[in-house]
Amino acid sequence: MNSTKIFHKNFLILIAGQIISLLGNSLQRFALSLYILDITGSAAIFSIILSICILPQIILAPFGGAIADRFNKKKILIILDLASALVLILFLLISNYKSPMLILIGILMCLLATIQSIYEPSVRACIPAIVSTSNLTAANSVVSEISAITTLLGPIAAGFLYGSFGIDIIFILNIISFLCSAGIECFLILPNGTKGLENNAFLTFVNDIKESMSYMIHKQRLIFYMVLLSSAFNLFLTPIYTVGIPYIEKILFGVSDELYGISEGCIGLGMITGALLVNILAKKFPLSKIHYYFVVLVLLIVGMGFTTLPFLHHTGSVPYMAYIIFTMISFLFAACLANINIIFMTFLQVETPPSMMGKIMALVASLATAFMPIGQIIFGALYEYLSANAYIIYVIVAIISLAATYFIHHLVNSNLFISSKTKELLSTNN
Repeated sequence: MNSTKIFHKNFLILIAGQIISLLGNSLQRFALSLYILDITGSAAIFSIILSICILPQIILAPFGGAIADRFNKKKILIILDLASALVLILFLLISNYKSPMLILIGILMCLLATIQSIYEPSVRACIPAIVSTSNLTAANSVVSEISAITTLLGPIAAGFLYGSFGIDIIFILNIISFLCSAGIECFLILPNGTKGLENNAFLTFVNDIKESMSYMIHKQRLIFYMVLLSSAFNLFLTPIYTVGIPYIEKILFGVSDELYGISEGCIGLGMITGALLVNILAKKFPLSKIHYYFVVLVLLIVGMGFTTLPFLHHTGSVPYMAYIIFTMISFLFAACLANINIIFMTFLQVETPPSMMGKIMALVASLATAFMPIGQIIFGALYEYLSANAYIIYVIVAIISLAATYFIHHLVNSNLFISSKTKELLSTNN
């Protein structure tokens, strides 16, 4: 089951299903962002809705990981894709009778986020089961490239489709994508869950989560510390992407849906570039030098802040120069993040026992995003309050990120928690 090749039948089926499903998700996510901003024009309301939709991932992701470890992953993927299609069909039917309200859109996004909280750890847990340890970095790079390609194509297509045909066509295309993904996943060959459920299902899942937390704290403490750092970065760093980019480009710069779609597509291209370069860059900047990536992020954050200076966009028309610079910096920002994510994901998969893969990865995702809703609400209010002086936000985030970078450098290079297997893998990345 665990092949020494990367591009064998099972892995190709898995990534084919991912391409179709993620492309539909990318179309929908981008179109809904445009729709909400068009209705409200408010960064605060936009950030609150985004934050509410993250809650299912934070609360339910650990349970999703436990499900991934205990049941047949193939059946989980198929059922969840079909469930996503059903949710969208029901929403489309309801919206035909009445224009969708914000609360209805919020419910839709929460339902899909709930499904995704189980789907994502299931997919990630499949990779070590079908790819050899020596190929994990390359396999994770391929998965990241797929995610990036859909992030590139989805917003560009959604910008034109939403501007020309409205929101309904996006839902129809996403329904088709979920159904196609479910069909492709029927051909996957994966091992069944090995444990099943005990008499009390809830207690079984709770015990799984406790076991995962204990493993991180007592046996692999570096994972736990890096999760805490991820939580801090998601509090201060992620909102400048999830809230800041849409607000700066649509409200402050006033660009069209099509230009905003191109900008989001460039972010996806940045992720692709970062994933393609990871094997080269990881040899020069392995886990022990991961702090260099964060130094680059700090410089890019400062650059983003520069484009929001009043003299660049208070011209009475769309500030195309500021838009171009902002988009180029966002491209580099995404490329840098892609490298960080792949290095950390590979480390996580190498250091985690196969029997705990799903729940550890889900718990990490849950803990890392726990503070994201708070950050998005805070930064949504800041962007609205400081819209004329948004550069102040970027200066504050840059200072905080620089302080965190020093801590990361000290933590990783202490060599207290990294096994020899991880050192070898992340230093050579063959």
